[in-house]
Amino acid sequence: MYPEIVRRLFIVGGSAVTCVADFLGLSGGKEANIVVLPHASSVPAEVAQEMVKTLKGLGARNVRVVMPDEKLNLDGVDAVYMLGGDQSVLVDRLGKDGVAELKRAFARGVLIAGSSAGAACVGELMISGGMPNGTWNPTTLTTRDGLGLASGLVVDTHFAQRRRFARPRAAMNQALNKGYGLLSGVGLDEDTGVLILFGERGQPLCTVYGECHVWVYEPTGRNRRVVRHNRARTVRGVGSRKYSRGESFRLKRTRAA
Repeated sequence: MYPEIVRRLFIVGGSAVTCVADFLGLSGGKEANIVVLPHASSVPAEVAQEMVKTLKGLGARNVRVVMPDEKLNLDGVDAVYMLGGDQSVLVDRLGKDGVAELKRAFARGVLIAGSSAGAACVGELMISGGMPNGTWNPTTLTTRDGLGLASGLVVDTHFAQRRRFARPRAAMNQALNKGYGLLSGVGLDEDTGVLILFGERGQPLCTVYGECHVWVYEPTGRNRRVVRHNRARTVRGVGSRKYSRGESFRLKRTRAA
């Protein structure tokens, strides 16, 4: 479908409804071979069964589930969908071999998709918790290594619904301190997704799907001095924009890893 495109991500901010149909279309339609990964969930069998039912209700004919205790083999697969839950649990359950298999599939053009935790995990750096429901104290944010499918990217989900507007900025500053360099931040509202197409060179092209907005945070190159709790620190300036369904943009610092 995209002969010049090497790698594709489709990430959704949670509570996917319309975006599941978009995923099926991007996978190649009703005959696509799809694998569902429920690794992030505390009830993986239940959420997997629900997702399979939803996809089959949309007409999908070839859907299988790989459970957390099964070996991941993605030979012959057109698309992978990672379900929500806890992104740290997802990464840990996949383990080194599962992550490597995902990366191999991604490199050969398999569509890698996910919602909520399944979207938050795709970067080299991953937000794992903290700064809940609109709080602004960046010292409470926790981050760790993600799947590493994309470099220069950190993703947040349930974005406007949980008022997480400050988290990408905090994560981008943590990234500098941890040695990840300058990142782009992407915040995804619920039932809103972005298709990221990585070509062989240049900035990836991103297109918005779904019902609400995608929020993009980019370093401005300007630093500013912040004083909180009688302590001063310098943080890098960050600009933000939001995009709606059908709009496209490019991520300046993001590359397929």
